[in-house]
Amino acid sequence: MDRLPFIFTIFFLTLGPLKVIPVFYRLTADATDRFRFRAALRSTLIATVIVILLGLIGRNIVKNWQVSADSLLIAGGLLLLIAALKILSQFTIPKRSQHLPPPPEEEVENIAISPLAIPSIITPYGVVAILVSTGNAGWDIPLQLSILAMLLAIMALNFLGMIFARPIINRLQISTLLMVGWVFAVMQAALAIEFIADGLRGLGVIKP
Repeated sequence: MDRLPFIFTIFFLTLGPLKVIPVFYRLTADATDRFRFRAALRSTLIATVIVILLGLIGRNIVKNWQVSADSLLIAGGLLLLIAALKILSQFTIPKRSQHLPPPPEEEVENIAISPLAIPSIITPYGVVAILVSTGNAGWDIPLQLSILAMLLAIMALNFLGMIFARPIINRLQISTLLMVGWVFAVMQAALAIEFIADGLRGLGVIKP
């Protein structure tokens, strides 16, 4: 698999809209259009600032903590695997009416921070994905810029997913979206195993 498409796939699985759309829908199903737009915009801006900062300083973080790329791969793989197993083991089809009461207008800031920006958009394994990608890119400036561009694209997809969460759910049903997420969780588990195996090979624990 080519490097950039692979990185984008990882970002889509760990930071993409499949996770945030059901959460946003449940939180804002009966909220006003103004509230939903403000919550989507603010959570996207907060998440974007976080991912850009991680993208810019991720390599230095890894270097200062003296964490090897192989160790980071193993840690990321374990987090990806835990998250995937959680999705696969706890999968249920909710009723259509299963969503939270509309939050008051003044709560938009709190909701935008949590649970939307963190942990729905910015997940622990998403953070590891950014650190691994930027760390492996090293001083390859074009690759670093491509990684930042992909992060911005994923954040744009998250914003659009939240803005159109209501028609998406009404058209596809939330159960369909969750089943798609369940299928992607299988892919995530496979990628997690690949991460762990690559890390172990890099450390010499298993032979290439």
